[in-house]
Order: sequence, then structure tokens, then C-alpha cells
Amino acid sequence: MNYSDNNKLFMVLNSNTHNFRTMSITEVENAKSIISNRSSEDIQSYCTVYEVAKINEDYRSFFGANASYSNTNILGNCPEYFYDSTNQVYYQCSGACGGSLAISIGYIYCYGQKGDEVYAYLTLGMIAGDIYTDLYVYGQGDAPAKYDKALNNNTIDETNYTDFTKYKMTFKKGIDGIYYFSSFQKDS
Repeated sequence: MNYSDNNKLFMVLNSNTHNFRTMSITEVENAKSIISNRSSEDIQSYCTVYEVAKINEDYRSFFGANASYSNTNILGNCPEYFYDSTNQVYYQCSGACGGSLAISIGYIYCYGQKGDEVYAYLTLGMIAGDIYTDLYVYGQGDAPAKYDKALNNNTIDETNYTDFTKYKMTFKKGIDGIYYFSSFQKDS
């Protein structure tokens, strides 16, 4: 699967959880004109700010020095990101994402190189559920969730990775000699 620019941007924005800052009163007012469906109190409580310059830097570090995208709102996901072209920031707003626990887990079971590409074969799963009740492990595509108390410390490892859907992640060598994310697909 080759990701669209918006999918790639969403991945970069979500990986920037360490690069945000809280909003000043002025930024709350700026954001209110862009995020019209939220009150000032909601914006102040549930939104943070990401600098576009840092997002651009991280986007290129993930997808290559010549990679480009269009700054735009990323809506319909949780969290949502609102682009402020005047102030060159993204406002990340959550608060309506729900209260369940969801932790991604994975295991690389094989890797290799062919030409200018590096491959990693991995399995992925997600542990989800209410933190006060049973946890479920997802990892079989659209199959129903399975409760698995035997999952060793909430990890996928050499003893259980065959129970999960397998994927292939590809990285291509850029002109600068650094490998950049290229694709992610289900492995047959």
C-alpha cells in the first residue's frame, strides 16, 4: 500500500507527540476562527500546537529530503489536526477520542536488503479494551477480537507471532544514502 500525502502527514503529526506545546490565550482565539465547532474552553482543554516548520522537517526525515506535501486539515481521525496558514501551526484537538486503552504491539521476524531497498517483515497487533475490564488482542485483519490472557507481557514475540497478520515494510535509499519509508503492505 502506498500512502497518500494526507496519510503520510497524519503519521508524521501523530509521531510528533513530543513536539507540541500548550496554547496561549491568543492562540486559543486564533484557533477558534478555524475550529468553529468547539468552544474556547474546549480548545484550551483539548488542543495543542505543532509548528509547521518542525512537521516539515520530520516529514522529510521520514519520506526523503525531496518529499513534499500540502498543509491541510486532517479531519475524521482521532485526534484531528487543523492547519492555521496565517500562524504556520497545526492545532491538534482530541477530547472526543473515547476512553478505551489501545496499544500497538509488533514483532519484526525477518529483514533483508535487495538493491536500494530494505525490507522488514513484521506482525502487528493492537491491545484494546476498557482499562478496567478485559483487554482484547486484534491482529487477524477483520476477524473478531480475541481475548488472550496467554499473551506474554502484552507482546508479540517468537512464540506467538504466527498468530498475527504479517506485513512487509519497505524503505528505499534516497540520493543522500539514507533509507526512507516507502511502503507498507500485507504480506501473503
